[in-house]
Amino acid sequence: MPHTIGTGRRGQIGRTTQIGGRASPVCACPVTPAGTAGPPGLARSASPLAYIDSKDPPFLIQHGAADVTVSLKQSQRLYAALHSAGVPVELVVYPNVAHGFARVPEGGPDDAVNQQALERVFDFLHHYFPSR
Repeated sequence: MPHTIGTGRRGQIGRTTQIGGRASPVCACPVTPAGTAGPPGLARSASPLAYIDSKDPPFLIQHGAADVTVSLKQSQRLYAALHSAGVPVELVVYPNVAHGFARVPEGGPDDAVNQQALERVFDFLHHYFPSR
């Protein structure tokens, strides 16, 4: 089962809940030749963190704890920035899976985690966009 940080079902921003088991910043460097500095503010303007404000819609962030393609710290930073802006946000970290929820170390899809992640998406959508 994943570890969840965020709103939970009650919509409380920043609430942390444990629901089961248990590196680099977003766009930390400008896109320039190695060893050179880009124009001031280039890295910041390329980062989604620069555009977060309280008017943003609710976010559901899902991440594999063993992901080496995209650092978990990137999702954690996004969560922290959204939370600080007062945006409803939930971060779900799935243990023992990598990028795309592939099993670790054997590889291949983890059907159980994919099912959990899909159910989490449906729960999130039903919570924030209820049927009429």
